Formats: sequence, structure tokens, C-alpha cells
Amino acid sequence: MKTVGRENKPHDLGVFNMVVQINLIGTFNVARLAAAVMAENEPGENNERGLIVNTASVAAFDGQIGQAAYSASKGGVVGMTLPIARDLAAIGVRVNTIAPGLIDTPIYGQGEASEAFKANLGRNVLFPNRLGSPEEFASLALELVTNSYMNAETIRVDGGAQLRRSLLQILVWIAEKRREGLEGFAHHRTSIGVLTCFFGDPNKFGSVVPPEQPLPKEKPQEPRRSKASSSSSRWAVGMTKRSS
Repeated sequence: MKTVGRENKPHDLGVFNMVVQINLIGTFNVARLAAAVMAENEPGENNERGLIVNTASVAAFDGQIGQAAYSASKGGVVGMTLPIARDLAAIGVRVNTIAPGLIDTPIYGQGEASEAFKANLGRNVLFPNRLGSPEEFASLALELVTNSYMNAETIRVDGGAQLRRSLLQILVWIAEKRREGLEGFAHHRTSIGVLTCFFGDPNKFGSVVPPEQPLPKEKPQEPRRSKASSSSSRWAVGMTKRSS
């Protein structure tokens, strides 16, 4: 969902709030409650009482069109990693964050069409040219758990990918396949929830663009300038000239 959409309609503030509540407030809520319990643990080696591994997203650094809410929520998870780690150092609790890229999960469904779509997405990954696996995500999480010198860090696990328009392709494709009843999608409500968070009503999408074709470019909207904005611009220019 864009900040200002078609017909100059502003972003739904309720949707923005929902995404932030789930991804950011929810993460902090679990962290604060878990840390309070960890504080009661007997200290182990290096006086460590526990650790927290949060999940952000590469969208925190490389947000795309329509991702203001999601990028803000995941950027918040990244931003609070260091201050929470500093807060919890006094009780011997480490805090790290993983920012995954395109990871192969059940959200993509099953079958030949799903595999072809994932292979196409993998082309956007620097190397290796594929989606990441849950095992690779888990491997990094395990390293953050077992390496007691890892603290207050956010680590990307994305194969060097740049999102570009990959996420938009994913969400449009998910919406289409959900409507078609593709095997494997019927029970994965997360996909439609994510889609709704980004774009609102998923049923407004038309036919999906085949994976081998680029997404059509949006027709740029002509900027409209009101009399008030024009006078404000002239005022700003005048101030600049006088100050120089």
C-alpha cells in the first residue's frame, strides 16, 4: 500500500498501525517478558543468563514501493537491537537480530508452478542464484546462540540479494494462486495476511504476470501544485536568496 495511492487516497493508517503492532510492538513485547524471566536464571559461563534472537528483514534496509509499513516495522526491530542489548547487558542477556532475504518457506506453495516461480526469484540473488533454505536461517540462529561473543548485531542472510521488485512479484503471484486454489496455498493464511498488510484488498489484482516477464511499469502521476504550495515554494526560494 503506497503512502498516497490512486486518486490521491492516503495510506490506510489502520493497516500501518496493524503491521507495526504485529512486527515491532509484538517483538518488543516478547523480548521484554522473556528477558524478565531470564533475569531470574542462575548465571552460566561468562555470567550469561540468556539470549534473544529477533527476526527482521532485508526490507528494513531495502524497502520497496508499497512497503512503508513493513519496512518501518522491520527497521524498528533492527533499530532497537543495540539499545535492548545495552539494557540487558546488566543482567547477562545477549540480543541479536537476523535480517533474512528470500527464504524458501511454505508461503510459496507446492507443485511445478511454485518451483518455476521460486527459480525465477532466485535470479535476483547475487550468489548462489536461489532462495535460502530454512536450514540456512537456522544455522545462523544457532551460531548466534552458541557464540557468546556475538551481541548487539543485525546480520543479513540473503545471498547478497537486492530486493528490487522481487517482493511485488511474490505478492501478486500469491494472490493469483490463492484464487486459483493452488495446492499448498489453501491452508497458508500468512500469505494473504502479508499481502493485505502491503496492498489492502488482495482481490483487486488481475492476472498475474508470468515469471519470465518483467512487471509493467506504473504510469507516473502528474504532480499537482496548488496555489498554496506554489506560494510556499516562492517563499522558500526568496528566503534562500536573502540568506545567501
